[in-house]
Amino acid sequence: MPDTLKVELVEAEPVAVLIEGKDRYLVAADGRKLKKVGKDAKYKLPGITASERTKDPEAFKLLTGVLSTIDNKVLEQVSSATLTQADFVELNLPKKRTLIWGEGDKPELKNEVAQIFLKELSASSNPPKVVDISNPENPVTY
Repeated sequence: MPDTLKVELVEAEPVAVLIEGKDRYLVAADGRKLKKVGKDAKYKLPGITASERTKDPEAFKLLTGVLSTIDNKVLEQVSSATLTQADFVELNLPKKRTLIWGEGDKPELKNEVAQIFLKELSASSNPPKVVDISNPENPVTY
């Protein structure tokens, strides 16, 4: 019989704050609720308001999984995240702007394109309201 025990700890990093009525939870990339937090707790994480889409465990896991691939420079500007009926992730930015991330594919390229657009949005006097990088090779603004 082996006489040693190996223990492996895996720290789950929060990727968002799930808002369910009056309750708020830190959630991990796999959709698990990590910890209940107070209303006054300040986190630099996007909020996810509970909805019919978030009640579906697979859809919620898709949303939190995509959030885990987004670079911190982009994520810190995101106030909230939603998942559309077509399974596209939409990120709400300051000044009522939207960044359409799309699905979880090509995260490295999407992060590069998003950072370029976010830099230009802050410098522009008349920035677009929507930036769609769901196809990062051909981003669209309107």
